[in-house]
Amino acid sequence: MTSDKLSNVVRIKSNRIYDEVVLQIQDLIAQGKLLPGEKLPAERELAERFGVGRNSIREAIRQLELLGLVEARQGEGTFITEATIDNVAAPFVFILSHSRQLRAEVLDFRKVLEPQIAALAAQRATAKNIARIEELSANFDEFVVSAKVPVSVAIENDSQFHYAIAEASQNGLVVRVMNAVMGLLREFREQLLESSYRSEASAKAHRAISEAIKMRDIRGAYEAMEHHLIMLESFIPPDSQ
Repeated sequence: MTSDKLSNVVRIKSNRIYDEVVLQIQDLIAQGKLLPGEKLPAERELAERFGVGRNSIREAIRQLELLGLVEARQGEGTFITEATIDNVAAPFVFILSHSRQLRAEVLDFRKVLEPQIAALAAQRATAKNIARIEELSANFDEFVVSAKVPVSVAIENDSQFHYAIAEASQNGLVVRVMNAVMGLLREFREQLLESSYRSEASAKAHRAISEAIKMRDIRGAYEAMEHHLIMLESFIPPDSQ
C-alpha cells in the first residue's frame, strides 16, 4: 500500500512547509519507493503523515504537478507519473532554484559540467546550432568594442551563448539542467565586474569556444570552455565570493 511507503517521512517544522513536502516526496520517487502509476494517499492522510495543514499539502501537490512528477486525475486521485526527460531533471532544477546559498558550489559545478557540454557540442552540433553559436559570439565582440551597448545586453547574450552550446549537445537533460544553472546565476552575473563583459579576453574566449565547436575539435572545445570559466573567477568582486 502506498501509504506504508511514507512511514519514514519527517514531520515538517520549517517555514517553507510545502517546499519541504515536495522535497521529501521527490526523494521517495528518486529512491524508487513511489513508483510510476502509484496513487498517493488522500490529502487528509498526507497532512497527518507530514504533520502539516491540508492547504500545505494542496500547494505541494500543485508544485509536484508543475514539475511533472505527479498527475491529478479528476475523481480518481493523484498518481506518480512516468519518467521523462523533464521530470527526471525536475528535482535537480527545483533544488537549484530554491538554494541561492549554493551559488559557490554551482560555480564549481559549471567548471565540471560545461567543458564536457562543449565537447559534446563539438561532436554533435548541427549547422544551425553552429550558426547560432557564431552569431552570439559575434554579438559579444560587438559589445566589447562599443561602450554604447548596456551591460544588461551582454549578460543576456552570455546566457544565450552558453544555452546555445547546451542545445548543440543534442541532450534534452543537459538543456534542462543548464537552463536551471543559468537562471540560478542570473544575480551572480549582474554582480560581476562590468570589466568582465568589456574584456577582450572574454570575447576571445567566446571566439575560441565557438571556433572549436565549428571545427569539430572535441578536446579544443573542452579546454576552451574550461579556460573561460577559470578566467571568469578573476572578475568576481571580493564580497561576492
